[in-house]
Amino acid sequence: MIVLDTNILIEILKDNPKTIEKVVSLFEIIEINEAISKQSTTLIKTYAKSHNLDIPDSLIGSTALILESPLFTYNVKDFRFIEGLELL
Repeated sequence: MIVLDTNILIEILKDNPKTIEKVVSLFEIIEINEAISKQSTTLIKTYAKSHNLDIPDSLIGSTALILESPLFTYNVKDFRFIEGLELL
C-alpha cells in the first residue's frame, strides 16, 4: 500500500502519463480515525512552527505513518522533515 498526496490525484486528472504509469488502478479510501487524528495532533505540535506544517499535510503524513506505508508526493519539501515517514 502507498498513501498518495492529493497532488498525485490532480496529476492523474490532468492525464499526466508519467504519474498514471506509476499508480495502480485500484484505490482504497482511508477514513480519518482516532489514531490518525492523534498522530496528526502530535505532528502539528512538533512541526507547525518550525516547518509550517499545516493540518491537511499533517493528516496525510499521519495516515502514511499509522498505516506504515510510504507516501507518494511531488511536494517532498512539505514532508521530508517528518521522522519515520518514507517518501517516494
